[in-house]
Amino acid sequence: NPTPTPDPESITTLEVNGIHIVNNGQITGTGYRGFTYADGTLTIDAVSLNLEGQTPVINFAGGDLEIIVTGECALSTSGGVAVITGGEGDNLTISGDGSLTVSATDATAIDVSGSVTIACAVNVTGADACSSENVTAGQGFSITANDGATLTVAAA
Repeated sequence: NPTPTPDPESITTLEVNGIHIVNNGQITGTGYRGFTYADGTLTIDAVSLNLEGQTPVINFAGGDLEIIVTGECALSTSGGVAVITGGEGDNLTISGDGSLTVSATDATAIDVSGSVTIACAVNVTGADACSSENVTAGQGFSITANDGATLTVAAA
């Protein structure tokens, strides 16, 4: 019997540290420790990752991405690379019961042109914290700082 074609994903591309989790709309079957993808959602669980070089920690395109944070997570880059990048017009939602620290040296930390909605404890720093002009806090959370270089969201 032929192998059935997998259902296309809601995004075209998802990479974690340069490793394709979703490629051309299909799950690749590969992963990265601490990151789990299923049903259009990337879950980050108690991860601390600092990358140097030209690769964002998370890169997605071709659709909206939801990231669920569990545990204490810290993602950072150096060398002028964003931590999270999205495709043209793609939206990002970050939620969960954990906390996320995002830091980029000499780069925009979250480089997403669509909207960004945050519903978990988040502290973002970078040359610009977030490139999106539409950053909102989800239900039960509020933006406590958004001065360009720092974006902080906490429980309301």
